[in-house]
Amino acid sequence: MGNALKKRVNKDELLIKMVNILKYQPAGLWIREIARQCNVHPEQVRRVILTHKEIFEEYADLTKYNINLKFVRLRKGYEKYYLGIIKKSLR
Repeated sequence: MGNALKKRVNKDELLIKMVNILKYQPAGLWIREIARQCNVHPEQVRRVILTHKEIFEEYADLTKYNINLKFVRLRKGYEKYYLGIIKKSLR
């Protein structure tokens, strides 16, 4: 039932939402949390991350319970590439 509420969004809109969420989380978030905040399926988030490797970086983090979680955060200097995409989408 939870997946029935997920909606498809434009790739550029999703990219903008993801960047805005991660701007305020410098340590990064895991993909499921990004998807939950964007109200989309985690696979959509994964595809955007794989498409825009210049903006996002993935890294593994061991929790205090020794669980290996993959986190996503913004790369340093992502703004140049991100602004180019935004300008292109506004045309």
